[in-house]
Amino acid sequence: MENQLYTIDKHKCVTCYACIRACPVKAIEVGQNNENLQIIKERCIGCGLCEEACPVDAISYRKSIEECFALINSGGLVAALCEPSISAEFPDITDYRKFSQMLRAVGFTNVYEVSFGVDLVAKEYNSLLKEFRGKYFITSLCPSMVSLVEKYYPELVPNLAPIATPMVASAKVVKLIHSNKIKVVYIGPCVESKNEAKRYPGLVDAVITFRELREIFDDLNIKETTLEYSDFDAPFGAEGELYPIRTGFLEAANISQELLTGEITTVSESTNLISMLDSFERNIDNIKSHFNCFMCHGCLMGPGTTKGRNYQMRRSDVIKFARKRIQSLNRDEWHENLRKFKYISLKTSFSEDNQRIDYIPDNIAEDIYREINKDLKSPNLDCKACGFNSCKEMAIACYCGLSTPDICLLSNKKTIAKQRHMLKQEAEKYTKTREALIESEAQANQARIVAQEAQDSLYATIRKLPFGVVFVDKALKITYSNESFVELLGEDAMEINEVVPGLIGAQVKSLLPKDIYNQFHLVTHNPNESVNKDFKYKERLLNVQIFSMGKGNLVGGIFRDLMMPEIQKEEIIRRITEVIDKNLSIVQKIGFLLGEGAAESERMLNSIIKTFKQTPKEEDL
Repeated sequence: MENQLYTIDKHKCVTCYACIRACPVKAIEVGQNNENLQIIKERCIGCGLCEEACPVDAISYRKSIEECFALINSGGLVAALCEPSISAEFPDITDYRKFSQMLRAVGFTNVYEVSFGVDLVAKEYNSLLKEFRGKYFITSLCPSMVSLVEKYYPELVPNLAPIATPMVASAKVVKLIHSNKIKVVYIGPCVESKNEAKRYPGLVDAVITFRELREIFDDLNIKETTLEYSDFDAPFGAEGELYPIRTGFLEAANISQELLTGEITTVSESTNLISMLDSFERNIDNIKSHFNCFMCHGCLMGPGTTKGRNYQMRRSDVIKFARKRIQSLNRDEWHENLRKFKYISLKTSFSEDNQRIDYIPDNIAEDIYREINKDLKSPNLDCKACGFNSCKEMAIACYCGLSTPDICLLSNKKTIAKQRHMLKQEAEKYTKTREALIESEAQANQARIVAQEAQDSLYATIRKLPFGVVFVDKALKITYSNESFVELLGEDAMEINEVVPGLIGAQVKSLLPKDIYNQFHLVTHNPNESVNKDFKYKERLLNVQIFSMGKGNLVGGIFRDLMMPEIQKEEIIRRITEVIDKNLSIVQKIGFLLGEGAAESERMLNSIIKTFKQTPKEEDL
């Protein structure tokens, strides 16, 4: 990328395509997956509009500061050629003589203004255009304009005025003064001048922009307040000081711009230039005018200048500076210098470098139109919002890999509208789902409240039962126990219960004998098992029932003291009933042997149960 004039920093680039839309010749290539934009050196004309358009400062031009200092540090003579736009670029420097001394402080041995070179070139244009021989010319003062014609309007190359630029003219003057024993560094507002210098090997040795010069001043801490006056080196220019203003050169060349009698039309800025060039070949016989062309709005707004300053302020500064310089000019000396250097050859030539791409297969064009939702009969065709002059130009760029259909704003607008509609639908679905979840959560909360109330009611009931109830988890730790269970365990458990109500968290293993604990262990590890056994515990006979409580990994235990009268009576009834149920089928099977004896046996057993139920309670005796 050594010779690349403009480059894009892929780490800063956000692929917004602002540069593609701004580039008048579409010299920016879109990489794979629409990433890694790259400026194509062969197609670039150095206008700098891409850099100006970039919102994230991802585009920069090739700097020549190192080349400049290499020349200065070589030990020989090095001249600085300053374009007349210095007055517009450096309004913060109060006296141009201080500016000249600042350049000498950088290390330049000589400091010249380009305004005299402008005067020499102006004389050549005056002769060329005044001696009209039926051919209309386009001025070749602007390097970006020349590149535009060579690359994209090669058929108009013969109409470029065959005259060198003021930079070249000034460099030739300086080289002649010093017998070619001096190096030349051009300082100006134009970035494409860096490429223009390569057209003339050994003439202009380096080109830096005003922005680069400001960077040098800052790095070396050079300020006018610490320096004395020092004028520019002769020869001095006259009306050439007006060159930065787009019509200033015509005034220097004494070429009329009047509408009725004028013979040249000034055109600036890329859109107007391209429109002019499009009609030049077809309609020049009707237009009948030469054209004075600048890619920028005059050199004072070049891409190498500091961004942000108002055009009118810059123009005013140029005029004031030019007036001051011309008033102090020795006209006799100026005329003498014009005669002295009039034999310097300023003739130049240009060559075609056709970069136009104007073909695309119809079927591919239709596919691209379809992708961007464009109807060939639509009134929205060729809206130019993408930066291309037509949808066909955009399609050709896509076909050549220089652009992407995503750049079409109308297509993006439709796509965004569809996506917005889809997002709206999704948002509505989300809202309804959220409302349903809120309602479901409310219902769940209500269900939890009801369940908690039911649980509290159940625990209150269990708490009052005359027999012990305990629930344990899978780790055999108590999760709930009632008062009867605590009392059944004895005084130690009752003391613990005062500290930890319900013995919650206590290990069953530490509270119950091993034989009972083993039954809990059995059911815990075998949920389908259940236990109903009698155990002796502290001079008591306990009936223990242990069972799994479903999927909650809880195991329940019921402890009944069979020595308690109410428990004894209930247990006897239960067990007699169990005997009746178990033996009834057997009795029925042998009924044919016993006849009515089976019925009599059932009556006797039921009589026992009834009599037992009617036995008065101890407290009633």
